[in-house]
Amino acid sequence: MFRVFSRQNGFEVSFVRVAMARNQSIEQTTDQRVYDVVDPAKYGARVMLACQNPALMTCLAVIVGQFGQSDLRKPEDRKHRNHLRSALKR
Repeated sequence: MFRVFSRQNGFEVSFVRVAMARNQSIEQTTDQRVYDVVDPAKYGARVMLACQNPALMTCLAVIVGQFGQSDLRKPEDRKHRNHLRSALKR
């Protein structure tokens, strides 16, 4: 989440939280425990979660950049796409 919604991609993460269910249905758990997730870059390692029950991860990211049409990836041209298809058929 932190890399996808990074400032380089035009976002800033406000928070990432994980809710852990007490039973097999997180939607029906009324008193689930919620934990803030630390950015792995600040923590220095991947953040791990050990839980046998379902967990729900939520993220709030705010758009901080402006994007125009030129910033979007251009679709591949037809010639290149057809070349890839023929290579996959071999």
